[in-house]
This record gives sequence, structure tokens and C-alpha cells, in this order.
Amino acid sequence: MISLEIIDSALKILSRHPLCDYCLGRQFASLGYGISNRERGIALKTIIFMSAHKLIKENIEEGL
Repeated sequence: MISLEIIDSALKILSRHPLCDYCLGRQFASLGYGISNRERGIALKTIIFMSAHKLIKENIEEGL
């Protein structure tokens, strides 16, 4: 499972700066060998999106 620390860091960065995929991925360049910064940024944004979607779906199902 992906570290929540990585997701939290990415969310904090994105809440302060509207970064492109490349620039976000560059912030985590020491993680993941063999993938580009752009791919890393896309992956992070995808995980954040999926996590947000899950929370929204759970709240709707609970009637909140």
C-alpha cells in the first residue's frame, strides 16, 4: 500500500502550488526508479483522485 505520508505531502504541495505532472513528480524524484517525473506526477494525482472519489462515494452511501 502506498505510504500515506507521500499522499499527504503531495496534497500539501498541490494545495499551495498548482503544479503540472512533471513538477509534482520532480518533488518525489528520489522515489521510484525507472519512471519519469511526469509519470510519477500522474500516478500521484491519480491516487489522490481515487482517494477523494472513495471518500465522496462513502459519504453519499451513508447519506451524509
